[in-house]
Amino acid sequence: MNEKEKLAVALQNALKMEAEGKEYYQQAARQSAGMAGRKLFETLANDETEHARRFQIIYQRVMDNQGWPADIIPETGPKHASGTFFADCLADLKAGKEVAATELQAVDKAMQMENESYELYSSLADDAGSDLERGFFEKIMAEEREHYLLLNDYREYLKDPAGWFAQKEHHSLDGA
Repeated sequence: MNEKEKLAVALQNALKMEAEGKEYYQQAARQSAGMAGRKLFETLANDETEHARRFQIIYQRVMDNQGWPADIIPETGPKHASGTFFADCLADLKAGKEVAATELQAVDKAMQMENESYELYSSLADDAGSDLERGFFEKIMAEEREHYLLLNDYREYLKDPAGWFAQKEHHSLDGA
């Protein structure tokens, strides 16, 4: 198998993974009892859609022998505001939303999926044929890591809402 064929298979795997992630997050959003979980899962589903869009463009350009596109690299830095998430969690807590065991299971599975995505993209970055390609995968890895951290934060909230708020409020008061 030549390099182009290997890359085609890798991109097809990435597209499949992103599509499965989107589907999972949409389902989790529909089943989430609280606003915070629903919005988080909807946001992650939208991010997976954007990842798939980028992979589709790359796949098409590579297959058309146009090479790796320079205009498809994601922006750097965190994309999601934690303040909005904090407010949604506070609204859920004030409304007395009960945490279902299935919500925690959904988060655990989502975290596992994000780790698997990260590992795939890490492998692809290691095997990249150019700095442009490697840079793209490293930025996608950063986005997947951000997803994982958001999910982990939500998991901590689900396990201990009061403790989670005490920690978050403390950080906002001391400027840390």
